[in-house]
Amino acid sequence: GASNEDILFKPVEANELLSRVKSVLKEKALRDELRRKEAQLKELSLTDALTELKSSRYLDEFMQIGIRQAKRYSVPFSLVIMEIDHHQELLKSLGQDAFDKVVSQVAQIVAKQMRESDIVVRTNTSEFTVVLTCTTKEGAIEVAERLRTSVAASVLAVGSESKAVTVSVGICQFAKHMDDEGKLLMSHGRAAVEHAHSSGGNMTLMAE
Repeated sequence: GASNEDILFKPVEANELLSRVKSVLKEKALRDELRRKEAQLKELSLTDALTELKSSRYLDEFMQIGIRQAKRYSVPFSLVIMEIDHHQELLKSLGQDAFDKVVSQVAQIVAKQMRESDIVVRTNTSEFTVVLTCTTKEGAIEVAERLRTSVAASVLAVGSESKAVTVSVGICQFAKHMDDEGKLLMSHGRAAVEHAHSSGGNMTLMAE
């Protein structure tokens, strides 16, 4: 039979084993991180009490994820920001309670128009931000115009009275030169809203 001399013994390379263990650990770490992120987002999805839409904090997290994907996979990512026209005057004339009712009805109109993959956030007293994943500015224009016209066509109930309001809408698509937090994206969108307000309201403008 074979004696021990015929058997080749090969030393185990410690680092081979180590790199296997490392890659398994890394996969586990990545999965855990995702789970943590999801759990955090669930906690953060602290909804806005009045409108039951998502909160600004949720938006910040979500935008970072969306922008990261947009850069890595070269998919478009757009924002639509809309704000009720003459909201300060409206608040003064209606009072807080009635104003809140108007805001929450506008929120419902916006939420109804959304796809599963879009998120709607109340980003200010009378401002809503819609995040459109995998959507070009052309797609965002369609969404924006649908929102603008459906708000203008709605009659809102305020106590026994009915109220009509309009919104100014700003659109911006993420561009490579923008920051990863979405600060520039937001400020471009908001600038478009301001410009629409000062041009008489009830219009959609795009910031490029």
